[in-house]
Amino acid sequence: NIYEKEQANHKKLLEIPSRYENVKVIDTAKAMSIGVVSCLFEGYGSDSIGQILSEQNVAVRTGLHCAPTAHKFIGTFPAGTVRFSVSYFNTDDDFDVLEAALDYIELNS
Repeated sequence: NIYEKEQANHKKLLEIPSRYENVKVIDTAKAMSIGVVSCLFEGYGSDSIGQILSEQNVAVRTGLHCAPTAHKFIGTFPAGTVRFSVSYFNTDDDFDVLEAALDYIELNS
């Protein structure tokens, strides 16, 4: 049951940012995924988006995530990405907060 809920939450996390034209989800279809989704935001650095998301009550990791070689490989070096993560414990309310934050970014960019 835990694994199924984690997978369902990860699927939601992939779907939500994919709805926004200014957000590019880094393709992880070929990799094993563990509830982490990396994104790029058109026209913004990862640190700037991280600050905006923080102000909107969304916690993320930004930058190279201790993996500069991986970012060189996928073409996101030196700025890195915005990394979202979910687990079993995330709720629909968490996803609503994320959508509201992404709406805010889209409307104010």
